[in-house]
Amino acid sequence: MSKSITVSYEGKPCYSILIEQDYKKLSEELRVLGYGPDRKICIVTDSNLFHLHLKELEHMVKSYFNNVVSFCFPAGEEQKNLETVRKLYEHLIKNRFDRHDVLIAFGGGVVGDLTGFAAATYLRGIDFVQIPTTLLSQVDSSIGGKTGVDVSRYKNMVGAFYQPKLVYMNL
Repeated sequence: MSKSITVSYEGKPCYSILIEQDYKKLSEELRVLGYGPDRKICIVTDSNLFHLHLKELEHMVKSYFNNVVSFCFPAGEEQKNLETVRKLYEHLIKNRFDRHDVLIAFGGGVVGDLTGFAAATYLRGIDFVQIPTTLLSQVDSSIGGKTGVDVSRYKNMVGAFYQPKLVYMNL
């Protein structure tokens, strides 16, 4: 079962939502977006998915891209903050990510919100792809470009609307 939905804004197509049964088409979809094998890819995930599914996703992405790194942070809403974003920025800087490189948000709403916010603000904006892994993130946080982090006890007080280049759902 393969399904594609195009998300439009003001009558213009912005990005596609692909619904698949596995990750087999992910590298091809990234190629369709114009990303060559020389682009750097950073897969951002939390500790839950790191241990369960990251190796499978990395294997698929590494089949085409030469430079794939990952950034993992502890699972939980309390990690959706500027300190975690700062650590991600440092990881990107140390790995020499530039405006041509891509972030992949691999996880639920916290991962998607945090990665999208980092993508919107790192170097004034780099591309990112959403791979939502929970039902809630598939219908809410991965669609529409809502990104953000919490400040102290205030939810989503710092953020941006920043559209992904692709939403890839593995049912």
